[in-house]
Amino acid sequence: MPKGHFKRTKKHKENISKALSGKKKSLSHRKKLSENHHDVSGDKNPKWRGGKRKHLGYYLINKPSHPLARKDGYICEHRLVMEKKLGRYLTRKERVHHINGKKGDNRPENIELFAGTGEHTRHHLKGKKRPRAVCEKISKSRLGIEPWNKGVKYARFK
Repeated sequence: MPKGHFKRTKKHKENISKALSGKKKSLSHRKKLSENHHDVSGDKNPKWRGGKRKHLGYYLINKPSHPLARKDGYICEHRLVMEKKLGRYLTRKERVHHINGKKGDNRPENIELFAGTGEHTRHHLKGKKRPRAVCEKISKSRLGIEPWNKGVKYARFK
């Protein structure tokens, strides 16, 4: 199978190393092993891309010193752009919204800030209709007959 068609798991790599242990490796194989630069990390590694990577459509920037950076030291680029635009750090609850819907478009004029997840969700649901069953339950709850979410696990908005 050509290289790169599947992700090798840790167990798979262990099985390969067990199978190859004690066997002499060819000169070309030893050369490939030395070119991988596994022992060199960060900007010293020739495959270093400047601390920027893409995950689920969002660009992540390596900033381990940032107060809201993840455990691996990365933070979303759109949050950094919004912080620069406002001149302060964002709180954990604040959400950054891409106006044109493109996650990778982090221009300052394309992002806006919401105070929290609820406000951001309401923005996305604005103008969308709720299922009739949910509307009936909400109207009953307003009249004081029963809680609106009794018996409803979730409401899906399409």
